[in-house]
Amino acid sequence: MGVDGVDWGGWVWGLGWAGRVAVVGGLVCGALRLGMVEPARLAVMLSGSGRTLANLAKVIASEGLDARVALVISSKPEDVCAGVTRGREALSDPRVAAAGVDVERALVVRPGVIPAAELKALLDAHRIDVVVLAGYLKMIEV
Repeated sequence: MGVDGVDWGGWVWGLGWAGRVAVVGGLVCGALRLGMVEPARLAVMLSGSGRTLANLAKVIASEGLDARVALVISSKPEDVCAGVTRGREALSDPRVAAAGVDVERALVVRPGVIPAAELKALLDAHRIDVVVLAGYLKMIEV
């Protein structure tokens, strides 16, 4: 067990970023880089109801995780994926706007496999620190 009862997993690398994974209650709910001054900027990738995103947003709102959802990527359109609606709600948090997130650009619906270069460009454009795979049902090229 690590600090405050959080089990800190190993370092995670991918697509040019590195982060430290935090596991709370057996669920990977975020990650932080050691020495970060500002809240971690999260990208949440989903394909379904968005329940994990909603739970993550609750933890952030209760200040249990120093992070902001800065990008939501869905592999399905809103008419078949309630997670898109939850993503819009998470992105409308005033703290997200205060962190300089452009909500119109931060909700991405992208069916199919996202090529590694396109995903990296999205993550770089939104200055993402951590990617949360919240039930994302597509292959990710790395």
